Amino acid sequence: MEYGFYDRLRENMPSQIIIDIDQNCNYACVHCPHGKFRKSDIYTGARLSEELNRKLVDEVREAGNGDVQHLRYTANGEPLLHPHAVEILTYAAQNSGTFVSLTTNGSLLTKEVSRQLLLSGIGLIDISLDAYHEDTYALIRKNGNLVRVRQNVLDLLQLRRETNAQTKIVVSYVIQPDNINEIEDFEKYWMQQGVYQVVFRKLHTAGGSIKNSSVETDSGEYQPCVYPWERLSIGPDGEFEFCPASWEGKMHLGFNIKDHTIYEVWHSDRYRKLREEHLRAAFADFKICGECPDRNHIIWPGKDGRKAYGDMIKELKK
Repeated sequence: MEYGFYDRLRENMPSQIIIDIDQNCNYACVHCPHGKFRKSDIYTGARLSEELNRKLVDEVREAGNGDVQHLRYTANGEPLLHPHAVEILTYAAQNSGTFVSLTTNGSLLTKEVSRQLLLSGIGLIDISLDAYHEDTYALIRKNGNLVRVRQNVLDLLQLRRETNAQTKIVVSYVIQPDNINEIEDFEKYWMQQGVYQVVFRKLHTAGGSIKNSSVETDSGEYQPCVYPWERLSIGPDGEFEFCPASWEGKMHLGFNIKDHTIYEVWHSDRYRKLREEHLRAAFADFKICGECPDRNHIIWPGKDGRKAYGDMIKELKK
């Protein structure tokens, strides 16, 4: 297989831009590095400013040329903890000219917040649940309450029906030893409730940030990671990152959106070097990529008939 720009992968601008708007979290999920991250020198409790959000959204509208297909708002924590999350998402949905999504744990999806999000024009809300049974949820998504979160999602689905909103609702599930026996029940229940899709994800190490013996290790033929051809991440402090698993600050590119554009970073010598090292499987400047245990789990468009998150967004945009 040839690797490079094809299908949804665009050379002019990244097809997917991930925007981490908040470093804070109200959960302590067992598969997430946030607990370790919170105790590190990297953690500052940063929150993306509305000014920087406007700058990146305006660039996508003016220079995206249809190549930027998805602005994915998430966090190194819980995005709805940001006091201006709804305003940030609304500005993006109404001004970027492209598809906008939110990933959330659902704990703060009150009826009022849900109504505002549905009215904003956002394309998709992805709620991370990871369990069907309450005791399993308590084990995996520590500090959470499945009864409350489930009701939040049900209320969101009802509001969507009442308002005839076009926003798609997705629930997601990281498959791991504690929940592996609940997959069928989880999918059946939420499809019956009217979600657009149930997204299952493999357990991974977040770029080596967490150690877990249950994670599948890479095996077989080497393949470069698709991320350098697909996406660019922006942290809550405005720092550009080449991987969304930038929990330890090792994926910073040395550019900040305060001073640089998305286009400049995507076409920078540093990003070209990143792609070259992946193609050659020779990592000098980006050793963290060479050591990443998760690389071979990441799906290239059309590879083996499997679909990635970007494929779902592509279908939604048709």
